[in-house]
Amino acid sequence: MEYEIRNCSVLDVGADVIVNAANNNLTAGGGVCGAIFSKAGWYQLNKECSKYVYVETGSAVITKGCNSGARYIVHAVGPNYAEDTTDWQEKLESTYRNALKVGDIDGVTTIAFPCISVGIYACPIDKATKIAIDVVSNYEPKNLTKCILCCYTGHEYLVYKKEEGRRG
Repeated sequence: MEYEIRNCSVLDVGADVIVNAANNNLTAGGGVCGAIFSKAGWYQLNKECSKYVYVETGSAVITKGCNSGARYIVHAVGPNYAEDTTDWQEKLESTYRNALKVGDIDGVTTIAFPCISVGIYACPIDKATKIAIDVVSNYEPKNLTKCILCCYTGHEYLVYKKEEGRRG
């Protein structure tokens, strides 16, 4: 699938679907998760998320976008490096793959991802970046035509661009 790397927030790109770096209980957190809940509306998004009791690490579910600016929000639960040290890479691959599958629905063409699990979940950014780009670039979409990989910090952006450069 075609992808683009940008130095921005998932909330700034105008995608049909945005991906939330969620926790297992789909409760509001900090970072990108907190920003999405804040923009979408805490009450409205909590109500949407309450349909799910627990989401396994590596899985993803979809809700309405509420006031986020996107039509849908995919809540993708990435691994926590401190808890998933032996299999975090497989879980992160699964997280990206499942988020794409869940978000690839009729009527949508664009999806935007944050850098999943590299913030407070502390997965090594160089390896996480390679996983993200590998999964996205090899995904065969049904409806999606473009994926925007959103790097909130300048450091994330440089790591993503370096990985993209290695691919030629």
